[in-house]
Amino acid sequence: MASSPPATDNDNDARPLISPPSSPTRRSPGHRSPTRSLSSPSRSAPAHRIPIPFYRQIQTFIRHIRTHPYSPRTFQTLCICILFFIVVWGIRLEWKRGAMPKRIIGADEVGKFSAEAAWTVLKEIGKEPRSINDESNEHVRKYLISELDRLKSEASSLGRSDEYITILRADATNLHYKNAYYESTNIVVRVQGSSSTDRSALLVSAHYDSTPLSHGVTDDGIAVAVMIELVRALIHNPVLKHDIILVFNNGEEVGLFGGYSFLQHPWFTDVKAFINLEGTGTASGSRALLFRTNSYEMVEAYANSAPYPHASVLVDDMMAFVQSDTDYRPYAAYGKRPGLDIAFYTHRYLYHSLGDDLAHANVLSVQHLGDNVVAVVKSVCNSDLLDSIQPGAGIEDPSGVLPSGGFVYYDFLGTRMVLASGALQKTGMALLLVAVFIGTIFKAVAEGRRVGVKRVVIRYGRPIFEAFVLVLATFALSILVVFVLSTIKSLMNRGSTYGHPRTNLAWICMAIFATLCGIQIVWPWVAIKTRLRRKPVVLYSMLPTSIGEGDETHRDETDESEEMELDDSDVGSLDSEEEDVAPISPSRPTHHSSRHREILPSGPSLHIWQPYGILLFHQVLLFTALLLAATRNLMGFYIFYGFAFYSALAVLVTISLGTIIRKWWRADVVVSNQTVAPTTTSPSFAKWKRLAVELYERYVWVLWMCIAGVIPVMNVMEVISIGIVSLPALIAEGLPETLVDLFFGFWTALMALLFLPAVTRHRIHLPFLTAVFATLFVVSYVPSLWMFPFSPERPHKLMFTETWDIANRTSTVEVLVLPTMGAIKWGQTAYRSEEVDFDCEGGLSGVIEGVCRLYDFEPPQVGEGMMIKIVREDMKEGLVEGDVMGLPSSKVCFLGVEPYLPANPKGSMDIGVQFDIHHPTRWTNFTAPQPGPQPPSVSHAIYYARAAPIQTTFRVTHPPNTSRPELTFICFSPARRTSQAYKHLLMLDENGNPEPVDSGTKGPAVASWATFVDAGAKQVPVGKVADWVRVVGGRTGGVGVLTKI
Repeated sequence: MASSPPATDNDNDARPLISPPSSPTRRSPGHRSPTRSLSSPSRSAPAHRIPIPFYRQIQTFIRHIRTHPYSPRTFQTLCICILFFIVVWGIRLEWKRGAMPKRIIGADEVGKFSAEAAWTVLKEIGKEPRSINDESNEHVRKYLISELDRLKSEASSLGRSDEYITILRADATNLHYKNAYYESTNIVVRVQGSSSTDRSALLVSAHYDSTPLSHGVTDDGIAVAVMIELVRALIHNPVLKHDIILVFNNGEEVGLFGGYSFLQHPWFTDVKAFINLEGTGTASGSRALLFRTNSYEMVEAYANSAPYPHASVLVDDMMAFVQSDTDYRPYAAYGKRPGLDIAFYTHRYLYHSLGDDLAHANVLSVQHLGDNVVAVVKSVCNSDLLDSIQPGAGIEDPSGVLPSGGFVYYDFLGTRMVLASGALQKTGMALLLVAVFIGTIFKAVAEGRRVGVKRVVIRYGRPIFEAFVLVLATFALSILVVFVLSTIKSLMNRGSTYGHPRTNLAWICMAIFATLCGIQIVWPWVAIKTRLRRKPVVLYSMLPTSIGEGDETHRDETDESEEMELDDSDVGSLDSEEEDVAPISPSRPTHHSSRHREILPSGPSLHIWQPYGILLFHQVLLFTALLLAATRNLMGFYIFYGFAFYSALAVLVTISLGTIIRKWWRADVVVSNQTVAPTTTSPSFAKWKRLAVELYERYVWVLWMCIAGVIPVMNVMEVISIGIVSLPALIAEGLPETLVDLFFGFWTALMALLFLPAVTRHRIHLPFLTAVFATLFVVSYVPSLWMFPFSPERPHKLMFTETWDIANRTSTVEVLVLPTMGAIKWGQTAYRSEEVDFDCEGGLSGVIEGVCRLYDFEPPQVGEGMMIKIVREDMKEGLVEGDVMGLPSSKVCFLGVEPYLPANPKGSMDIGVQFDIHHPTRWTNFTAPQPGPQPPSVSHAIYYARAAPIQTTFRVTHPPNTSRPELTFICFSPARRTSQAYKHLLMLDENGNPEPVDSGTKGPAVASWATFVDAGAKQVPVGKVADWVRVVGGRTGGVGVLTKI
């Protein structure tokens, strides 16, 4: 299949469909006119050259382009390629019109999911941040319970029994997980199914808490509102067969504690599958994405029932680069249940910030998520799926990177789902590889029997291999160019891709297309120097009707059954005497002819061989994807399968169509050694057939591009569209900026290779195309080097922590700077009041790039009643017991232990921390064993209580006969309510509203282009008490009030 139509006996010579005719005698390319020598005195250069004005040079260049014989075909080719891209883009956009709901369902339309009703709930729970340590969290909890009680009453009025909806308002589960003791405040609801014996249930889960500095509308208020409206939709529809358990969990943002707590709930044993709903960006009219799963059956139910499917297994494979996590982990990895993880993902710039509010959400997104969830819940709970579904596979490391499901799933333009099992996908890839290989072997054997093996290798093997090397070199050089340019840009303007992703995508595209055109200019020289090509080749430029005397086309060695090569002949120049001879570049070897044939730049007709080189390149990519699927279970490279399949199909169609056209042409002509004559005396000798042959010969590359490119280009566009609204924001969470640029460069280069047959045609002005794309590259690249990357919609992210030592009455304020800008540069750039001065340092590892500190700032007026007291101490046994009492308004406290270590410790040392030693049902122990000589610098325990203040006992164990370790007791308070430094940095008044800024004064330290978040706090490397204060403070409120003993 991968072989090409045969050439002439002259090695790589490409021959037209019909033999060339005689032509008027014209001057040999090597012939010189009888003019005077350039070295003649009369032709010597003047002593002083008159400078030509720049505008004159521009006019000369434009005139040259307009009159150049290659211009018509160049512009035609460029217009066709642009039109192809526009048509594919337009088809994609038109098709995606059905990817979103047509209208918003009103609250008065019962029985359907109403986004209007859900929006009412969302407005109530999204008024202000509701972290687990904030009083607003309890307010939202009570509001949700009241809404559920109202729906239970509504169900009773419709004749449903009291057992139809069961609400557990007070979850009594206590969790001991890692270094934390957590008292659950989940709201658990069960909607009863019609089955009287089978209690199998589908779990639907979302969290109602937010981060301390975020309104949490998309994360995860929309999902909570959808679950409330889901209950309303269920009670107005027939009872489903199976039960539904809805978990409104709390504590997700501080460590997924709500999800882990539900694993210990007695109802969890009835759960057979789950759907977790999340939000990691803003839902401003965007779609919710199914991005992670471990169950083929659940995805199949989603594909068959969701009216607006949106899914991507590629995102599943890329989750290793994302620093955040969802409740999918406890349910799938620890609970071993099959399920789906669905989330909003666009515009992650405002993730975990005050920008995640109602102003950045859209009711249409609520309708999209709600319609899909209601449809999938009905489909699963009304079927027998929950009776037969297999449990989730065990995971070797539940706390590590979670494996993908091992099968392919994605939506095609938001209207249809493509779903294939892993075995089917791998079998299909293997069969395609084998089919192309066998087709190539059969074609080579057939040609070898006809012309000999040596000629097959020379005629087909060498040019196809050269075309493959050219494709590979173009792709590799494009990626290298993007890498170099991205590295330079990142050094000169850090965060450019973060703040201006579409501008960066523009210069990436232009750089790749400029590289693609530029490499074709030098390739003939490179091919000869590297011996990929033995010698120059003569090509014809006309499609003739007869053979003239003395023609050297080796037709005497060709019989009627031999397939003749289609040359890309410029038949439009038959009447043009000036266009018959192409200019010859001295640097590009040519084969001179003393007869009528045109001398063109050397090399095989690459537009003929490029499809085979591209096919071979796609087969290599397909083989790579097959290896990744078989060894690493990565199924996200299904796009390689599409490229390989459609390029093979395009080659098969063009070969078959070329053979048919040849036979069709020969049916009306008689070919002899000297003439090509018609079989009829009609004066219009098959004029329309000649036109059809000419059109095919000239535009067969368009046919190939359409077959090989439409579907793969649509898939690449979808991948890029997902990436452009999600990946750049991850730069603030530690994803390297260059890696993001390489992601877009990889997919753009893969798509650009489809245009290679177009630009390698003859009479294409490659320098002009290279200049055009290079100019567009400069226009888009230069602004990316200096444009300020941050804005209110794409803010630079910071973290706020404050530590107040109530014993010493000192306060330390830290602003942690995330990687989109250096800490020192931020400290110099941020607008701030004159009295605020930062002491900044960079070079921190992890997600935090650096820290800027404010010392001796006015501490918050909290700390009264907080204490730590030692009740018992025994140095011989290595035991310390005591009591602690936290802040009156704090539900989160931390006990750190920093031992006094000998200079050269011998053996292992264990430090244990235990809470609530007098209540066996509530106590937990944390031990940090160190088998080596380096003992831990700190051991700690975190207490998350249902209500403030925390009052409990503790026990600390340490190595016997050593000094008592230093104990640090810290409780956390919301910064936005208690910290004067936080309000001062934001210039907020006592009510938390921004103060007006006069035009003559500086603005706040956190200007409009920056925002406080807590994303990435848990990634800070820890080892000392100060590190743990920073981590826990960032996740629970911002202000840590501490005392030591």
